[in-house]
Amino acid sequence: MDQSELKELTLRFEKNRHMAEKFLQQNPKSILVLRLALGMSQKEFLKKINNEISQVALIRHEKGRSTRMNSKLVKELSSHVPEHLDSRIVIRNYKKFNDMKNGLHMTSERAKQLHAVWKQKTKRTQWQEWGRKGAMITNSQDRLTEQEKQVKSILDQVANISYKIHYQTKTKFISMNIDFVLFEKGKPKFFIEVTERKHDLSILCQAYAYRCRLLKERYPNAKVGIIIKEVPFSAKKIIENEFDFILNSNSIQNLSKFLQFRSL
Repeated sequence: MDQSELKELTLRFEKNRHMAEKFLQQNPKSILVLRLALGMSQKEFLKKINNEISQVALIRHEKGRSTRMNSKLVKELSSHVPEHLDSRIVIRNYKKFNDMKNGLHMTSERAKQLHAVWKQKTKRTQWQEWGRKGAMITNSQDRLTEQEKQVKSILDQVANISYKIHYQTKTKFISMNIDFVLFEKGKPKFFIEVTERKHDLSILCQAYAYRCRLLKERYPNAKVGIIIKEVPFSAKKIIENEFDFILNSNSIQNLSKFLQFRSL
């Protein structure tokens, strides 16, 4: 199914949302619209619908290779139809999952592989900087890099911002130390990673992409940005796909404009 067909199917689904069960029964491949509207991978979606069908059957429905779905599945699907089916969201997620297939977006499986590679190729002393021990040492000495000092100075000038430096948080797979976390009503709203490293940048960027993915899974309503000296071409696409903004040393002053634009 191409994007134009997907958009047309989404619009028809939205028009007939009040009789979702009938529409799903008559248009089995509209299950793809539902999955993309929810922003879920096939595995996530199957878990959401209590594994009423196999992944093979889901693929068959999404590709239009079936003519009907059983009533139990249809009823389960209809209970997850959102209040509004936005074709822009559906198309955006369609592109995102295609990028994942092509290795341009971070997936859980790819993230684990990259993290393992990064740990093998990074010295233990460098690895500790990412973990609890490194964070504790840094905090106890009240030590900030030059870029972190710049970020702190900018944040201190932005009104109505509550933030913490070297904040420890737990995600699904690892515990992480984040350079800056901004809060809204006591909840993390914005994460900012800062690095001045010049070596192993390709591996570093992919490791940061992994961290970004975990943070977004743990805090789905939060934004994540990175301030980095440079991004190698080999890692540029995956960094751009994961982070909400990327700044370098020369554009770090734009951070305040970005935060004000986000009204944090």
